[in-house]
Amino acid sequence: MQLTLNKSSALRILRALRCGKLPSHAPANRARGKGDAAVTRSPLDAFERIDVRTPDPSPRKRWTNAALRDMGLAFLANTTSSSPAGQGDRRIQKPDAKTRRAFGAGSKPAGGSSAVEDPVEKASDNMKPRARVRYLERIYVATADPDLRLQWSRAVNTVYARDAGLPAGSFIDLGHGLAISSPELLFAEMAAVMDIPHLVLLGFELCGSFSRNPDDPRNGNGRMNVAPVTSVEAIRSFIEQAKWLRGSDRAALALEYVRDNAWSPTEAIAATMLLLPAGEFGYEIDDCTLNVRVEASQNLTAFNDRESRVPDMLLCGTRVGFNYDGAVHLNLKEVVGAAQDAERHPDEPFAQTELERVMREVRAKVVDDIRRNRELAAAGYVVFPITKEDLYEEGGFDRIVMQAIEAIEAFDSRNMSETRRLVNSRYFKAKRQQLIWSLLPGAHEKRMAHASTRSGGELHPAQVIEVMIGF
Repeated sequence: MQLTLNKSSALRILRALRCGKLPSHAPANRARGKGDAAVTRSPLDAFERIDVRTPDPSPRKRWTNAALRDMGLAFLANTTSSSPAGQGDRRIQKPDAKTRRAFGAGSKPAGGSSAVEDPVEKASDNMKPRARVRYLERIYVATADPDLRLQWSRAVNTVYARDAGLPAGSFIDLGHGLAISSPELLFAEMAAVMDIPHLVLLGFELCGSFSRNPDDPRNGNGRMNVAPVTSVEAIRSFIEQAKWLRGSDRAALALEYVRDNAWSPTEAIAATMLLLPAGEFGYEIDDCTLNVRVEASQNLTAFNDRESRVPDMLLCGTRVGFNYDGAVHLNLKEVVGAAQDAERHPDEPFAQTELERVMREVRAKVVDDIRRNRELAAAGYVVFPITKEDLYEEGGFDRIVMQAIEAIEAFDSRNMSETRRLVNSRYFKAKRQQLIWSLLPGAHEKRMAHASTRSGGELHPAQVIEVMIGF
């Protein structure tokens, strides 16, 4: 039995692998984190790079969901649905055309992008009360022979003829008969269905030390401290060898705004917004680097807590940067929980000890942040902290960028008038805020519609759907 998956299916498999959710395959290795000397070996290094293979269900006679389960892909084979009586029903209830149109299944969203795919599970207004339908998720399959395409209602086939010029080793053999598109090919494939901002985010993920959740990329818990599976240079080299590939021009354009070594999704979102051009409603900052170590001078080494610090982002050609301090940066929820436990159990020494421990940890983090900023300032860098509120509040990120502009003009004597104009533009401000919300977790339809009204534009529902699931 062998199967080669590509496009969205390969991306889901890759995320599952990096998040350690494929027990039948090798787990992802940890990458180097801040202050962490862990290994930096990619989880894909253990697998062989191969050329495309044709699907083969043997010893089964045909491809079924059971065959996917045999290959360790049970999460792609889940086809159960709920019957009107609430009892499990193995039959798949096929939605009618009206229901499919209502959920955007099989159609392209506004703007020509086909990033909206069939929903996995939606409620149907055209079925009996309490009925729920589970749509069959598309399976994207690559094959070398057009005569051996996978004949299955779930399958979407892509034929990569061996003489078509696809670079050698464009697929990864994961074992157990399963192969997926290489990260480089995957980026090019997804360029045909993703808009530029989301494609840039995908690039940051593939070249960074984090992975999004395979089942819910937008809101699900992903995994940090995993090694990158490729690099900007590797993707660029691949695209240059496969310029005939559909989406390669778009992939090359998006790659200009991708940087190596992002350590978190939110950090990647902030960098994406800084680097995107005005035409994509970004800030059009010239360039930035991510997580570059700043060494302390010899005069300060004996006085500093650490010999070096790693700001999240540094704007190239300046002494200005950013650090993202998210909602979990200071674990206040744990403090509240420990305080409540201590109040409920005043006679329990452990509860009080736990509260003191949690408070010490949070205080130590606050002190370390203050010392980090001082040490970076002593090294000549102005590093602005970015909080969750700065991203979610309307105009919050504009405020941070404007402060950075002031610092750049003051300390680096650079003319930032064009960036200042973009930040102050009412039209770009509203569109930029819509984009920021579309990239962040959570549902922001009302906020986005309000921002669109302020900019004088109309926000179509299809556009909202596209940007929300286009990871």
